[in-house]
Amino acid sequence: MSKKNVNNTFLLCFIFLGFVSFADTKPLIDIQKKDKDILAKQKFEILVSIKVKKQENPYCFFPPEFESRNEKLSLEVSKLATHESENEVNLEVIIVGLAQESGEYTIGPMRVPYILLSEDVQSEFMKDNTRVIPASYWDIPSLQIEVKDKKIIKLRKYIFIGAGIFLIILASVFSYFFFGNTNKKQTTNVVMTFDEYIHKARKYRLDGNYYEYLKTLLEIIQKLQGKEKINELLSLEQKLKEKMNEVGYKGINPTEPEMDLFWREVTHYVSEYENKVK
Repeated sequence: MSKKNVNNTFLLCFIFLGFVSFADTKPLIDIQKKDKDILAKQKFEILVSIKVKKQENPYCFFPPEFESRNEKLSLEVSKLATHESENEVNLEVIIVGLAQESGEYTIGPMRVPYILLSEDVQSEFMKDNTRVIPASYWDIPSLQIEVKDKKIIKLRKYIFIGAGIFLIILASVFSYFFFGNTNKKQTTNVVMTFDEYIHKARKYRLDGNYYEYLKTLLEIIQKLQGKEKINELLSLEQKLKEKMNEVGYKGINPTEPEMDLFWREVTHYVSEYENKVK
C-alpha cells in the first residue's frame, strides 16, 4: 500500500472517530420565512438558524443540500455565516427563493453538511491537498409556504380601503342623525312659552335690570312675528331697539310710563296671538 493511500485511510478513520465522539451533540434548529407575504415572481428569503454546543475542534460548514426540488420554485443560498460565543456556535443560512406561480410550496427537507477540523486533519488536507468531504449532516425540517398572486393582494388592499371609507361614511351619517335629533330635542325643551317670557320680563323690571327687560320684550315680539313681518310689530320692534340703545350706550333709563306702554302693547299682541291659536 502506497504512502498516500495510508494517509487517506488514516484521515477517514480519524474523521469517523471524531464524529462518533460527538454523535450525541444535538443542535437547536429553526427555519422560518422572513417575508410576511410571499408573492409570485418576486424574491423572498428563508432563514435557517442552527445553534450547537461549541466543541474542542472548530466546525466547518457547507451549503445546505435540498433533497427535493420543484420546477416552479428556484432556491439558492445567499448567505452562510457563523457567530461564536464562549459556549455556542450559531450558524445562519439565508436562502433566496423565487416562485413562478401562486400556490402552496414545500421547502425542504434539507440537510446541512459539516465536519470538525482538528489540527491533524487540517495538516493532512494541506499536505496532500485532499478535498474536504463532509461526513455528517444536520437534518433541517421542511417548511410550508403560501405564494400569493400580487393582483389578489392589491385587490384585498382596495377592499380594505373601501370598507374603511364605507364605515367612516356610515359612522358620519349615524352621528348626523343621532346627534342632530338629540340637539333638536334639547332645543325644543329649551323653547320658552309666552307666559314664561312675560314672567321673565316682569322679574327683570322688578330687579331694575331695564336693558334685559326691554330685550325680553323684544324677543317676545320677534317670536310673535315668526316668518311673517307685520307692520305693527315691526314698528314696536324698532321702538324697543331704540330704547335699548339709549339704556345700553347712553345710560338713559326708561321712565315708568314708557315701560308701562311697552308692557301693555306686548301683552296685547300676545293675547291676540293666543286667541287666534285657540
